[in-house]
Amino acid sequence: MTEFLIHGLQAAAVGQIALAVLNFFLPTMLDWQNDLQRLSKLPREVFHVHAWFISITVGLFGILT
Repeated sequence: MTEFLIHGLQAAAVGQIALAVLNFFLPTMLDWQNDLQRLSKLPREVFHVHAWFISITVGLFGILT
């Protein structure tokens, strides 16, 4: 049972770190570059700060797990 829990937590950590890395490339993968360019500066910056915050937070949870 303990070994199953350890492997499950390791898999969750790898998934969280992969999600954090994937979040950096999400605007490019979903072709949001044109949409982001049409936004004014403030909403565009909020989007970028939010993306960085989510990536760092999920990455830290993955490292802590």
